[in-house]
Amino acid sequence: MAPGDELAHGRAGGVRARGRQQVLRARAAVVGHGCFPDGGAGPVERIAGYVRFSLRAAWTTRSAVTFQPSGRARPYAGRVAVILAVCVVHALRPDAGPVGVTAIDKRAVAGPVRVGPYGLRADVQADRVFHGGTAQALYAYGQDDADHWARELRRELAPGWFGENLRVAGLDPNAARVGERWRVGADVVLEVTGPREPCSTFARWVGGADEQGWVRRFRDAGRVGAYLRVVSRGSVQAGDPVVVEPAAPGAPTVLEVLRG
Repeated sequence: MAPGDELAHGRAGGVRARGRQQVLRARAAVVGHGCFPDGGAGPVERIAGYVRFSLRAAWTTRSAVTFQPSGRARPYAGRVAVILAVCVVHALRPDAGPVGVTAIDKRAVAGPVRVGPYGLRADVQADRVFHGGTAQALYAYGQDDADHWARELRRELAPGWFGENLRVAGLDPNAARVGERWRVGADVVLEVTGPREPCSTFARWVGGADEQGWVRRFRDAGRVGAYLRVVSRGSVQAGDPVVVEPAAPGAPTVLEVLRG
């Protein structure tokens, strides 16, 4: 072992151990605060700050260093975020669109969920032309954006309300660059492919007085979230950390693609 490697290896082990402890606490916070509708929906925003804080302490070192299997340290420019909720379809609902049904009604589920080329196990892509396929296997939406719309619409918007599979905190999906990769938990690697284009099905889901003009309103706000393809399969669950690996230089952001 080269001089200095023992110190790097020891620090690596310490960071990984603290990281595991904090991730477990974050997961416990997500479940314990009642994020899951089946157990009574709770205010996700109350735990978002705790999750960000608890992960920050354990993972701050990763903003400067990452550790390879050998224990050697090297520079790393990643950012760290967290999965607040993993959501799959609750029920297919009749819809006036060309498909006749929609899978927009998604709810948070507890425990690990397998991820494959077409997204989460037990989820459904009712419309693979515009909202599915391998390039749109998963849809991620930010908690900050959800909080914005909760204020605008004056109602609680639980994880899954936007039809998202992943409710995230600590990163802005709209500012993500096409081609950047998200390492989620231990195994899963996702790649940003582009923005969600709001449609009339989404407007009907919103309903009420807000249905009229919703597509343009949602789009113009620039809070649309990001689609992702699956690079490496595995399992995801609430509390998993997300490490962002940069896209190629000059790659457009999700918002830039949306606005053309």
